[in-house]
Amino acid sequence: MKIELFEPAMCCSSGVCGPSVDPKLVKLQETLRLIEEKGIEVNRYNLSTDLEVFAKNDAIGEVLKEQGPHALPVVYIDGELIAEHKYPSTDEWQEALKARGVEINLSAPSKTENPCCSIPLPNEEPCCSPSSEDSDCGPGCNC
Repeated sequence: MKIELFEPAMCCSSGVCGPSVDPKLVKLQETLRLIEEKGIEVNRYNLSTDLEVFAKNDAIGEVLKEQGPHALPVVYIDGELIAEHKYPSTDEWQEALKARGVEINLSAPSKTENPCCSIPLPNEEPCCSPSSEDSDCGPGCNC
């Protein structure tokens, strides 16, 4: 099974970066981590960094041609559209996966105190800035 998320332009691949982190993206990151732990392939494509993937995918090309970039995010499971203009809710993720034979509890607590302070991917800045004295980052974040 493969999940593909075609996302609007963001500052980093997860969107969990910069001075103000969107709590919806933090929740999404945790949801996708739980889904990946079930062995499901998850691919996130950022409009600002993955233009080639957008250009090569006919389905997302049609969505963008008809609706423009405001249709993003768009989410597919095995090529089937499950959401556009928004990320699926926890219930929607669970229903879509259950319909494909995967039982998963996406309400599990986070393993980290503050998902903002995750380890950045190569060539990305960490979510928290070392110069942020008033940051509420978790332990070990060097904030």
